Amino acid sequence: MDPLESKKTYQDYVDKKSPNSKIFKNCFNAFWVGGLICTIRTDYS
Repeated sequence: MDPLESKKTYQDYVDKKSPNSKIFKNCFNAFWVGGLICTIRTDYS
């Protein structure tokens, strides 16, 4: 087996098994949770 072919086969396997990135969802959640915390803190300070 060609080393480049085995690397491609392995990379295809990893791409198939690894979960998709949820970076935009995580950033959105961090933004609104942080805003909520700041809003609550300023209301009751």
